[in-house]
Amino acid sequence: MLRLVGAAGHVRSARPPGGAPGTRVPRAALIAVIAVASLGLLAVVLPEPPNAPTLCLFKAVTGRPCPACGFLRAARLLVRANVPGAFITNPLATAAMLLAPPAALLWALLRARGTRVTVAPPRGARAVLWWLLGAVVGANWVYVLAAGR
Repeated sequence: MLRLVGAAGHVRSARPPGGAPGTRVPRAALIAVIAVASLGLLAVVLPEPPNAPTLCLFKAVTGRPCPACGFLRAARLLVRANVPGAFITNPLATAAMLLAPPAALLWALLRARGTRVTVAPPRGARAVLWWLLGAVVGANWVYVLAAGR
């Protein structure tokens, strides 16, 4: 459950720490733009998969892919507007890359309005959410292993 929480714990609008509303938005937006541009640049500049170097330390050491293997290949396919190909390469990475920009935009807009955004799951649900996250990452890893990425 997403709640907008004030400084005293009440659900309300609050000024972000550090001054007037929106003072941290430009820095956060700049970091987000740099991250997306860097990923896009890597996706475009790196050679195609048959000639691409293995950037995954886990795969280089063990010979097996990690849960994130295929992230840059998926980014390369997304940059080229091939969403189905990106999902085939790494579903979890593709979902993260598609959901993160709208979530970051929503966060930045709320911060610009002076609203602090926190994720406050109901009491006792944190363990369930961590297990669910582990299950999703594990399922993605099984998929990546089975696909031979």
